[in-house]
Amino acid sequence: MDLLKRDKPGAAAENMRALKHRGLSERDAVLVSMKNQKKKNQGEGGLKDPSLAVNDYPYGLRLSLDDAALDKLGMDLPDVGDVVDVVAKARVEEVSARSHRHDGRSEQHRRAELQITNMKVS
Repeated sequence: MDLLKRDKPGAAAENMRALKHRGLSERDAVLVSMKNQKKKNQGEGGLKDPSLAVNDYPYGLRLSLDDAALDKLGMDLPDVGDVVDVVAKARVEEVSARSHRHDGRSEQHRRAELQITNMKVS
């Protein structure tokens, strides 16, 4: 059972209680892989055509969390490659942190890009 929480004792039971509270069954909560099916990138004459390359996941399934969103979620800046749980499954693809001066003050800006890989929409 691969649901919202793992890695701690009682997580499966806790997940089932949360699902039942929302009126869902375990079957309803199964995440669906959003990964694109691999397509051959061959053009005329069987030659590889880079313009026909397919991304691993559809456009728009990547979340970008700025400073405000990271703060609201209580998140530290994750490492690239970390996998995080949301109501969907996502992988951290890119992170950045930068500092600059604005009106005589030093400001920091953080950003994390998450690629949604599995999700359930009901």
